[in-house]
Amino acid sequence: MKICNKRGASEDVAWPEIIFIVLLLIFMFTLMVFVRNTVSGNLLQEEIYAKKIALILDGAKPDSIIELDVTDITRKAKEKEKDIVGSDIVYLKDGKVFVSLRSQGKSYSIAYFSDYKINVKKNVYGVGDKTRYSYIFEVKENE
Repeated sequence: MKICNKRGASEDVAWPEIIFIVLLLIFMFTLMVFVRNTVSGNLLQEEIYAKKIALILDGAKPDSIIELDVTDITRKAKEKEKDIVGSDIVYLKDGKVFVSLRSQGKSYSIAYFSDYKINVKKNVYGVGDKTRYSYIFEVKENE
């Protein structure tokens, strides 16, 4: 779009419009990614499982062994978008519980307050459609 000034020369005002369109496209792309993740339910499932695990670990006593079945969310993640083979859905790092059901390493995390040493093991048993997935948390006294 060109606008003429008093002398009859034109000024180019397309740059503000182009910048606005690019920013609008970036915003729309971000919104679409958020809506896709929300509709798939992965964000909500990550949050629910991370909070459950954090509460369980906070209430655990030393020498406890806790097994958490994650078969349902593992199957959902496999169906929707993530290649689960060889990767962990649940892991602990720096006093936080991480649950990842999405691709590209994105995850939901929440802190737990337990001072005990906690070991996590992934457990897979069964064959085919009857395969079960779980995580075993071993709570030990700090040395």
